Amino acid sequence: MKLVSKSTAVVSLLALMVGCTGPVGDEDSAASSQELYGLGPNARPWGNTSGAVVPVCWTNPDDRIDLQIKVREILRETWESYANVSFTGPDPSQPFGGAWIACSETPARHVAIQFSTATDYRGNTAGGGSQGAVVTLISDRALGVNYQRFRYEVIHEMGHALGFNHEMQRSDNWTSGSAAQCPGDGTDSGNYAEAKGGINLTPSYDPNSIMNYCNPAGFAQDLSLGDIAGVRAAYGRRDVKGVVYALNASKQLQWYRHDGRTNGSFAWGYGSGNVVGTGWDVKQLFAGSASDGVLYTVDAGNQLHWYRNSGRVGGAFRWEPGSGSVVGYGWNFKTLFSGGDGIIYGITPVVPATPATGIGPDYAAHPASGGELKWYRHDGRQDGSFAWAPRSGSTVGTGWGGFKQVFSGGDGVIYAITPATPATPRTGIGATYAGHPASGGELKWYRHIGRADGTFTWAPGSGAVVGTGWGSFEKVFSGGDGVIYTVASNGELKWYRHDGRTNGTFTWAPGSGSVVGTGWTMPQLVGDD
Repeated sequence: MKLVSKSTAVVSLLALMVGCTGPVGDEDSAASSQELYGLGPNARPWGNTSGAVVPVCWTNPDDRIDLQIKVREILRETWESYANVSFTGPDPSQPFGGAWIACSETPARHVAIQFSTATDYRGNTAGGGSQGAVVTLISDRALGVNYQRFRYEVIHEMGHALGFNHEMQRSDNWTSGSAAQCPGDGTDSGNYAEAKGGINLTPSYDPNSIMNYCNPAGFAQDLSLGDIAGVRAAYGRRDVKGVVYALNASKQLQWYRHDGRTNGSFAWGYGSGNVVGTGWDVKQLFAGSASDGVLYTVDAGNQLHWYRNSGRVGGAFRWEPGSGSVVGYGWNFKTLFSGGDGIIYGITPVVPATPATGIGPDYAAHPASGGELKWYRHDGRQDGSFAWAPRSGSTVGTGWGGFKQVFSGGDGVIYAITPATPATPRTGIGATYAGHPASGGELKWYRHIGRADGTFTWAPGSGAVVGTGWGSFEKVFSGGDGVIYTVASNGELKWYRHDGRTNGTFTWAPGSGSVVGTGWTMPQLVGDD
């Protein structure tokens, strides 16, 4: 709601033009020409496109602990989820900087949060940007009948703290002194009036912005697509690794984040285990990789569906528009996995050879077929559109049908596990009766040089054995950057990191094989990295 400081530089955001029916603001301070959607000479952002760390404290750390917990949760689900912004306490060694403490104990430049006891109070922000801010939030029935307003105010006011001003004030909403949308009224003209100057980070006015009083959703509960574009333009996109999706026996999609992904420690993110999807009655599930929440499913009719979990950073039940769209037909493959950047590999089902059973083509012998590695690139992966690259469907490998499991390691690296054959005892005299040692269960490394355009080109050394004893695992999937997770029959989740990933050498990180989870008996597991 209000920005009091006259020296605050801010950023404005974007979306579609719609009617003006949102909540009316009660703020009384006009914006200066430096305050709108840009960085002026008297204010600075908290960071840059490489990210931002925003120190936060409580004016009264003993006041409304229940609301303090909810504030942190809302910020994780919104600003922190979409952009490389971290609202932190004073201890960088702790998740989210540890506890937010009393403002008297923090650096001079911080965002101070307090709660108002006034009935039906509307939020207020004094200041903004890296010179600091004081945010006052509603507490009246905030976790009850006023929760939607409370959540809206947390997102909106902390947007001011990041340096964003009211969307309806940007100049492209105004012509000759008149607003096209959201003109306001005489009782609060200062918070609606056109403000000139600054640097636009998005191309046009956004009625759906969380920073817009005339948002058609009223008290909006999340950032708009334009808000997301704007905050990423200012602070960059959050690159969170270690996200794992599990499809359980109840057809629920669960979210986990392995914060110990780098070193194999037993550390999991807040909210791990959250249900982020229901009714996922699918034949196959695989991730789109590249840490962007894209998931694909294949249904019983072999249709390929696209989804994008916009809540992937914090495990929120939030999906991009268009999720569930059909983006392909006839996807009848033995195995499907992502190669990142929209690339999808599929292994065709193996059909064994058949002998001739008579005279004529219907009775003729047929050679074995299948086991081909097919390459596709979904150019519509960002928004779920039905757009595919030329050469999609090209055969880039043969003889892949005999592997027990195949999965991507990213950047063209593909791992394959050979079936394990148990040892047999001697049953008599002679070679045909001799016993045989156990074999198989090897982890093999490949790198597809033709990954970008679907050509049949592989790196030297492809097919090298980089691990043994991998045949007993129930499930194996990649966590990206050489990290591999395995699940044994007892439900133990183990962590490995293949340090020889770039060239196919038999080199593994210390701690590989560490148990990082138990009870992982879900039917399908995928890593989104």
